[in-house]
Amino acid sequence: MKLTLICLLFTIAITSFELQAQCNSDTFMFPVFTRKNSGDYNSAYGYIDAEGKKTIETKFYYASEFREDLAIIMQKRDGNRGFINKCGEIVIKPRFKYTSLFFEGLATVYSENERKWGYIDKIGSIVIPAKFKKASSFSEGLAAVEYEGKIGFINHQGEFTISPKFEHANSFSEGFAYVVLGKKAGYISTNGNWLIPAIFEPIDSLLYSGWLADFKEGLAVFRNGHYYGYIDKKGEIAIMPIYDSAGLFSNGLAVVTIANKSGYIDKNGKLVIPIGFDDAHDFSDGLAAVRKGKNWGFIDSKGKLKIPYIYQSVTDFRENVSKVYSHTIQGYIKKNGQYIWKTKK
Repeated sequence: MKLTLICLLFTIAITSFELQAQCNSDTFMFPVFTRKNSGDYNSAYGYIDAEGKKTIETKFYYASEFREDLAIIMQKRDGNRGFINKCGEIVIKPRFKYTSLFFEGLATVYSENERKWGYIDKIGSIVIPAKFKKASSFSEGLAAVEYEGKIGFINHQGEFTISPKFEHANSFSEGFAYVVLGKKAGYISTNGNWLIPAIFEPIDSLLYSGWLADFKEGLAVFRNGHYYGYIDKKGEIAIMPIYDSAGLFSNGLAVVTIANKSGYIDKNGKLVIPIGFDDAHDFSDGLAAVRKGKNWGFIDSKGKLKIPYIYQSVTDFRENVSKVYSHTIQGYIKKNGQYIWKTKK
């Protein structure tokens, strides 16, 4: 009995030491949950690393991905949100109804009393009071916020450096921010000067959804009537607007759609992966998620199928890992299609 107890204590100590060792590392962690039984929807979330090794025990009702070494957690259903570090320790107590991940050391939080958004720092202190109807995460030193019906940009001190005058705005990307003024779209610099005049038709991207119009790899999507093309940083047309929809460039390729079928073009507008997918994502970690019929798989930059069409839904690869869902299983796979972790749905 005594020997058994010693072995148990030794095992617990070793496990605790291994989990603690993850705290100060650069290990990328993925949230996972374990359902107690098939009828239990109060899932317990924990974390694994890119090899499927447990790094934080399953003990949260909800857990997000990590960013800037902190992750959002909920301890109970309909509870408030707080933050943990990579040891699994609560560093900001759950007291916020809504919050974002941290960007540039600050996270947006929603005040139920004010019914507006503000910002906290990494110890949970309110550093920018809740006074904005909408608030985006910081990017390139500035954040887009809505104040008194218009959108402007604030710095880390909450001061407006670009006055609120826009109808819509995206976060800064590659030194450019997409904005709409007088129902026309253009791009401004971080000092508020026009880099590309507001002469384009607005794309339906609001404060929180700046994917389409942002510059990525030197090009941005623009709209001409019902069709989409690409402009360069001089505001000149780089790829003619001939597509029903168009995505961001990643790894030199962008997904485009014609007649509800998708393929990929390069920066010269050359079709390098033929149109033929029912849906398609941007490339990430060298692979892109594509759908044929109801199922998803992954292709490489040559269009070669690397992981077969066997999933109901997937996420893009990040740190060489993707979260996938089949009819009965959800889990994480590596780029060879092998599971590093899985559980029944």
